[in-house]
Amino acid sequence: MKIGLIGIDTLSEEQHFLNISTAVNNKIYGIFSPKSDDILPFSKNVNAKLFSSASDLFSSVDIIYIANSIKPNFDFAIDAIKKSCHLFIENISQLNINEIKQLIALALEAGVKIHIKHSKLFYSEYLELSDYFENPKLIEINTSFTSLLRKQDYFNEIFNNLYLADSIIKSTIKKTSTIATPINSSHFSLIHIRVDYDNGTSANIKLNNLSSVSSDNLTIYQKNEIVDISFIDHFGIMHKFENGKTLRKEFNVENTNAFNNEISYFMNICCKDKFENLSESPSVLNSIRNTFEIMNLLDKVLLNS
Repeated sequence: MKIGLIGIDTLSEEQHFLNISTAVNNKIYGIFSPKSDDILPFSKNVNAKLFSSASDLFSSVDIIYIANSIKPNFDFAIDAIKKSCHLFIENISQLNINEIKQLIALALEAGVKIHIKHSKLFYSEYLELSDYFENPKLIEINTSFTSLLRKQDYFNEIFNNLYLADSIIKSTIKKTSTIATPINSSHFSLIHIRVDYDNGTSANIKLNNLSSVSSDNLTIYQKNEIVDISFIDHFGIMHKFENGKTLRKEFNVENTNAFNNEISYFMNICCKDKFENLSESPSVLNSIRNTFEIMNLLDKVLLNS
């Protein structure tokens, strides 16, 4: 399938561009940017055609990758869907829920796939150990950052972690609560989210913005077992109580690139005649809605700080 790219507009985004190109096996067919002179070197490096209009690009490819925020390219995204292009979207943080619903409705009508980036489900550690998840009672996701996040980064982290929890627990959210400690009108030192599900399971999501060491860990508590995954150190451990003692099992997992795995998954489903459209996947939509609700709660905290 032919892949087109929009959303890369400056020379400073070269590494981002190269990461995308690598993920799609250097198969970018065409690029569009209103700043064509700036990205001309990128298109030459990967032998991709630089299109003079987004509409011409959409008519020439099967998939459009929208880098960075979709907000400045929202109208382009609608045009791409109308021209039957599948969309891979990196960032929806600046959209509102009605705009997302509009994209989904159009995609369903056009019979195309929309995929919103959520790379945590494509880490090799998660893929390897997910077969061991069975009726968890509690999930903890602890992420620490060595620098402060921007508001849109909070959205992306919360969406990724919430969708991860929703995918494991597979139940409807009953109640969500937050504890947040603001540093100023834009940043938090700590965000803690508790999510209670209808099946009795709970998830604790913690984002620590004041750390000297980056970490990203998932712990799953279930009957007689605890499963630990580190997305940064790339390991998985299972502790299981059996025959009167606790057994420890370490998993040697091949360290593959989660983003590359996600792109490969997306391209594969786009090649299929039948696939699940985003609008037919309540778990994704519910995770998006609940992320917006959590962001609204955090906005209130900032306003009252």
